[in-house]
Amino acid sequence: MRRATFLSISAPSVRRTTRVICTNGCALQKARHSSTFAPTNATRFVRLPSATAPIRRELIARVYDPSPWLAVSEALRFLPTLVEGGWAEVMRRNHTLVLRAREILCDALRIEKPAPDDMLGAMASVSLPDGEPTPLSPLSIDPLQDALLERFSIEVPVMQWPSPPKRVLRVSAQLYNTVDEYDQLADALHQLL
Repeated sequence: MRRATFLSISAPSVRRTTRVICTNGCALQKARHSSTFAPTNATRFVRLPSATAPIRRELIARVYDPSPWLAVSEALRFLPTLVEGGWAEVMRRNHTLVLRAREILCDALRIEKPAPDDMLGAMASVSLPDGEPTPLSPLSIDPLQDALLERFSIEVPVMQWPSPPKRVLRVSAQLYNTVDEYDQLADALHQLL
């Protein structure tokens, strides 16, 4: 397996009273060896509170917004101007921050690091205590992910992996993130788990 570096640019979520509608996102992946690297899947979904689960099946709205795709070229020009050292410094900072985030979460969850540091770019996943014993519908969201958003205003993906009841939580790092945000996530997990 070859190591890849990642830059993710995505559209923000739009909040409306009792639901969050996520616009289509956009991600750019750069692989050092493109002949051996397969792209990931992209998804679009509507996110509704747990109480509206019956409605959730009927409201599979796909919000079309080309803004993320149109903004990629400008973002590629702009991001490296934010720090002295350009892209190399952006990637170094993001990598350093995600390593710290993973350390905070592993300490809070009392688990070992699941992968060597040099296998990470700007994202990391950590194992969580077991969740739902049966597979969740593609339209469902893990109850922990809902609780993190509703009670703490923290939005991170929680996924069943490799299969139920096992699950993971994924964090990412970008120049605008701070160590304090990962501390808040760790505190929230401590309260919820």
